[in-house]
Amino acid sequence: MPISQYHLESMTCSNPDQKLAERNEIWKIHNVNIPLYCFFTHILISNNCEVAHTPSLIGTRSLRTFLRELLHLLDTKFPIPATHISHYTFEMSEHSEAQIHETTPTKLGTQAGSDTSKKLVPPIPVDPILVRSSKSRKEMRAESIELSKTYYTPVSSAETIHNQLVASFQSYKTLPLEYRLSQLHALENLLQENEQAIEQALALDLNRVGPNAYITEISTLRHEVKDAIKNLPKWMEGTKVPTPLIHIPFLTKCSIVPEPIGTVLILSPWNYPIMLALHPLIGAIAAGCCALVKPSSISCHVSTLLVRLFPRYLDPSCYQLVTGGHDLADKLLTFRWDHIFFTGSVEVGRTIQEKASHFLCPVTLELGGKSPCIVDASANIDVAARRIAMGKWMNAGQTCVAPDYVIVCDEKKDELVTKLKECIVQFFGAEQQKSADFGRMVSEKHYSKCVDTFRQEGWAPDNSDKKVEFGGFIDEDDLYIQPTIITCSIDSDTRFLREEIFAPFLLITSVPNSELSQRAKEFIHARPKPLSMYVFSTDPAFKEDMLRHTSSGSLTFNETVLQLQISDLPFGGVGESGMGKYHGKNTFEIFTHQKSVLDKTNKFDYDTRYPPYTSEKTETIKKHI
Repeated sequence: MPISQYHLESMTCSNPDQKLAERNEIWKIHNVNIPLYCFFTHILISNNCEVAHTPSLIGTRSLRTFLRELLHLLDTKFPIPATHISHYTFEMSEHSEAQIHETTPTKLGTQAGSDTSKKLVPPIPVDPILVRSSKSRKEMRAESIELSKTYYTPVSSAETIHNQLVASFQSYKTLPLEYRLSQLHALENLLQENEQAIEQALALDLNRVGPNAYITEISTLRHEVKDAIKNLPKWMEGTKVPTPLIHIPFLTKCSIVPEPIGTVLILSPWNYPIMLALHPLIGAIAAGCCALVKPSSISCHVSTLLVRLFPRYLDPSCYQLVTGGHDLADKLLTFRWDHIFFTGSVEVGRTIQEKASHFLCPVTLELGGKSPCIVDASANIDVAARRIAMGKWMNAGQTCVAPDYVIVCDEKKDELVTKLKECIVQFFGAEQQKSADFGRMVSEKHYSKCVDTFRQEGWAPDNSDKKVEFGGFIDEDDLYIQPTIITCSIDSDTRFLREEIFAPFLLITSVPNSELSQRAKEFIHARPKPLSMYVFSTDPAFKEDMLRHTSSGSLTFNETVLQLQISDLPFGGVGESGMGKYHGKNTFEIFTHQKSVLDKTNKFDYDTRYPPYTSEKTETIKKHI
């Protein structure tokens, strides 16, 4: 029944006919002491909401139930952007009044207990208001960063959170199969029920919308979690190992039993902020670990959304997500973890490994580097151009496995450049800035770094040494860099051939086809081993040469970035591009210790193995061992 039909004689609202305040103002009220029935009833009357409990109920239990349902209604009727909403708890007084207290996400997660039922709290609704904003992306981002700081986890609480997770793991709570499956299902529900909110957050952070966001982040995670749910019982089974004859197999049983490695820290980056935060978490949950996730503060809309969603779905006593800057990350690295999983730059990876070494803590480092793309004379240039363009310019070039530079045979260079130009127009239109399918630089700092590098080196359409073949347009207010093709000699002294730029600049260089194999191998060997390598060729001998005589985290023929979507292909770097492999069962194994178990009967105990070793014993031992 509509609230407007209830009897309101007992209410004490001072201005019952006052126009409802602006939506966001409702959520700014805190630290007040008022009859909540009066306050919330006025809101509901003005919006014709329905609620199951009448204002005449004043019992403590009924009031709490009423408030819980009321919050659900408000979350639905007043969709709040991830960077604008606050968390609240309610405390009863002896006079049936309640105080509203704003709380930090960490405190809320702690109070939530272990109930992960999704029925109590609806998914985060989508708010279209920010999308319609007339402000520039640069201005909106500056505001969003400041607002997201209200969600930052206090650095002083980091140790408490760490200790709570360690205590939970030591209570053996995460060991049963049923518990692990319940948390995996909860994570699956988080992804399914909040798909629109996730896509909106990705649009605000990186301008990744629609199918782009779904394919690169959500669908990959949903496939991974489904795969883990399906195969977890089998993964958890021990493996029998043959016993050598000397140890008498029918008396000695050997096996390998997987056990969770412990309490783990997951540090994720900003370029794929949903997938790279939750993908390792799937393996940690499946393995039976407790985990703390620290996403990058640069992707502020996603990190704020995740900190709201985590306590709604996952057990906060075992799985928590914290937000903050470098000071929080530095604090977390002073604690003893059983494993640290980091995705990010090579420089930060070195720091992570150095700090982890203090505790002899194992690490998984998913880094990056220069991923080469080799195109020989036998390649189908039409197909190669489309696939290179897709891999390079998805997420505006901010992908760790994107083709970083192309070495093509001289005979095919002009054709490849022409086809790549056509692909840009085909994919993103004549005015790429207006395309809904082309991303933006994640931050002003990253934008400035990329643009400054480009300008300082003097790239220009009329510079034959460092030539701009296509693009080069930028818009600082929109954090936009146009898809850009640049060409130079393979011997040029340019940062675009030395460093990972992480922007939509594709460098193309060429050598004669007769020298392509040797020059490409020499060029790759002279640099740190890449995370990925791409070869476009239909020549079996050339493909075999690249396979056998180069080293990289992954090698893909006639395609780009697709290897990330194959769960059974382990993903990871080699050398400076990273250490450790994950995806599918490999993620489960990262967070698992393979315990060797030997079980021997007491029925027989041969004296031969014990000292003193007489000549007869020695002869027997040498004969049978």
